[in-house]
Amino acid sequence: MDLFYVIAFFLILVVIITSSFSHGFRLSRFLMLTILVFFMPGLSLRFIHSLILLYHSPVILCLLAGNGAGLLLYLLLLRKFTAFGTFEHELTHALLALLFLNRIHKFVVTRHAGGYISYSGGYGGQFAHFMIGLAPYFLPTYSVILILARFALPGTWFPWYDLLIGMTLAYYLISNVEEIRRNWTKSAVQCAGSSEITRSDLAQAGYIFSVFFIAGLTLFVYSLLFYLLSATSLWSERFFQQLWADSLGFYHPRIIIVWNYLTR
Repeated sequence: MDLFYVIAFFLILVVIITSSFSHGFRLSRFLMLTILVFFMPGLSLRFIHSLILLYHSPVILCLLAGNGAGLLLYLLLLRKFTAFGTFEHELTHALLALLFLNRIHKFVVTRHAGGYISYSGGYGGQFAHFMIGLAPYFLPTYSVILILARFALPGTWFPWYDLLIGMTLAYYLISNVEEIRRNWTKSAVQCAGSSEITRSDLAQAGYIFSVFFIAGLTLFVYSLLFYLLSATSLWSERFFQQLWADSLGFYHPRIIIVWNYLTR
């Protein structure tokens, strides 16, 4: 078992270092990947815990009913209107760009040829670049807006409002998987409404990097949303404390095992 942990440790290190190269070694990519890998156990445990709390909360039946309605709506209608998905995709890019204080120059959505945004300025460096570029694959924009607005609404809006939230969550569950599958390609694509040739969001970020980034941020975002929906403010307030404790608790004994194996 000790040898297994040693092998796993070096394989993870190789993956992190290999994925840190993009036209040369990028320290920012290395640091982001290292942080994501470290917090992945804690994020997984927080996500599972948030699901358990949500399962036992009063809103679960409305959310599940909304999930079913949202699934049917997507399969029967929304999937055929590609402009709807394109608009949501580019809107998420734009909102994250604004969050990092960028200026939006173009916001293009076409009916069949996709879309794009262009922006400049802003702060956050490479972290902001990856957040903006990969946001549509982990951030359920409409769900976030609805859940945050939920706490300011009168009781007469419920339970119908929670049905709407469930519908949006189902939409993102399906559409994000389809978008990742569609953009998992090395083929060059043409920018909508122009002759410019570019690559998909995932190709630009790097496939291995994208896997860790999207997986980590998906667990992070949905855990917080599920805590909010289950009305467990105590757990959402202690989220980062628990995240650190869970991740450290997972790695600490295993790092000791690897160290003792290498130094004996």
